Amino acid sequence: MSEIPVFWVLLYLLAALMATALLAKHPRAPVEEPKLIQCPDCQMTISRRALMCPHCGLQLNHLEVSEENAA
Repeated sequence: MSEIPVFWVLLYLLAALMATALLAKHPRAPVEEPKLIQCPDCQMTISRRALMCPHCGLQLNHLEVSEENAA
């Protein structure tokens, strides 16, 4: 009777090792930059690709270029 619990413990350990090996082979997906940002002037949420804030009218095309140069 003591062989059955030992079998299940060994099977559990083997499954855990296999799961760990599979997870190590598949790296996590790269983190995307958020599609929405806050306007530096009015703090409202706007699209990252917006050229002008629709809320306050701030021109954003120069800010996007400076962010790309900083990265």
